[in-house]
Formats: sequence, structure tokens, C-alpha cells
Amino acid sequence: MKTSEVYVSAENLYLIYKSDLDETFVNECIHFQSHLQNIKYHPKSIIDMSTMMKKHELEDIFPYVSIALRMFLCTPATNCTAERLFSTLRRIKTYLRSNISSDRLNALAILNIESQLAHQINYSDIIEEFSNIQAR
Repeated sequence: MKTSEVYVSAENLYLIYKSDLDETFVNECIHFQSHLQNIKYHPKSIIDMSTMMKKHELEDIFPYVSIALRMFLCTPATNCTAERLFSTLRRIKTYLRSNISSDRLNALAILNIESQLAHQINYSDIIEEFSNIQAR
């Protein structure tokens, strides 16, 4: 992008998120762009850029760029994930489990949502570790 395009885009983003970003955000973006042009490694995605900022400790130099990147990474592109989470909760909290505590409900929801990861867990290690803990 040209510097003028970066300026306009950063200005628009600042106007939308005035409470999260500072007035210096626009200049910070321009300086960050020139920094990216001068380094050998060019990030290919927003996650790479955020990782590169952490790795090279650039968060202190460009704090508002770091905040904007984290806001972008945390904002869902669609609401499908949130809707899927609520439908998962509906399946977990059935009539028979209506007295379940919120901590247990949250734990069950996470296990259900991350089912691919849960299937990869070696439960024998967890059982062994739990059995080694002394009884109360």
C-alpha cells in the first residue's frame, strides 16, 4: 500500500475505535509500514505479523498497532461460531442436567466444542496422574 492509503485506512480505523486507539495510531501505522519494508522477513498474514511483533519485541515501539492487530484477530468474521457454541450448550444442558453448575457446564461445553482436540488426549496419562494424587 502507498503511504497515503495507509494514512487514510488508519484514520478510518482510529475514528471507529477512538476509545481503544490513540491519536498517534495513524503515524504509528506509517512508521510500522516503513519498518516492514526495511526488514528481510515479510509476514504473510495478520497472525504472522502479530507473532513477529512479539518475537522482535516491537509491541513497546508500536503499542497501538499491536492493539489493532489483537482486536482484528479476536473479532469473528461471522457469527456462525457463536451460534454453534450456543447450540452446543443447548445440547449439553438438557432437561436431565438442568441442575448442573456453571463451571461444569462450561467445562463440558469446551470439551464438546474442541472435540477434535479431546479425541487426541491420552486419557490413561490423566487417569494415572489423578490416581497418584493423595486422597483428601
